[in-house]
Amino acid sequence: MAVLAWFNVNNFAIRELLGSKNEAHAAKLRNPNSAALHDKWKELRSSSQRELRHMENQWWTDKGHEIQQYADNNEPEKLYEAIKAVHGPRQRSIHPVKSKDGNKESRIAKA
Repeated sequence: MAVLAWFNVNNFAIRELLGSKNEAHAAKLRNPNSAALHDKWKELRSSSQRELRHMENQWWTDKGHEIQQYADNNEPEKLYEAIKAVHGPRQRSIHPVKSKDGNKESRIAKA
């Protein structure tokens, strides 16, 4: 999905952040009485969450500037493509009309 594009762009950095946080958590679990390991894990957890939010916010800001630039430059094709990339494709569904007895019928009335 397009909303996860910010995640794909920053994949390597995100893996490093989460890897260091997970290592600290594993160390804390191996030695649950250690206050230093607990504090290190809490600090890495909050800093990684802060950094992830910053990465996502930066991606959305950049994408907003890109879309605005397409609008300012009167480039409707690129504008709509960029909007579609952010919101994903439009989902369409056709629901057939059923008759009173529950059988599916076409949408065109039979004469």
